[in-house]
Amino acid sequence: MERVEEAVFLLHKVGLVFGDLREPNILYAASEDSLKCRVVLVDFDLSGKDDESRYQASLNPSDTWAEEVIGYEIVRKVHDLWQLDRLKALFN
Repeated sequence: MERVEEAVFLLHKVGLVFGDLREPNILYAASEDSLKCRVVLVDFDLSGKDDESRYQASLNPSDTWAEEVIGYEIVRKVHDLWQLDRLKALFN
């Protein structure tokens, strides 16, 4: 989770949002040395500038999204943070 948080915060620092921070979009490569483990975010379709990028109009309602996320709505940093909190709860 630390590596996922780090990746999201790096995006946010430069004014970008990921938009689709769900389990299938996080790849993890373990290592015997915990400092060398790698996390890779994939599926950047919803990524873009904070407060400019939009969710697709046909957003799948069966996926896990923050309550205010609906199709064609603006993607915001707070949505990434909501997903981070959800993932932390899931993995702890």
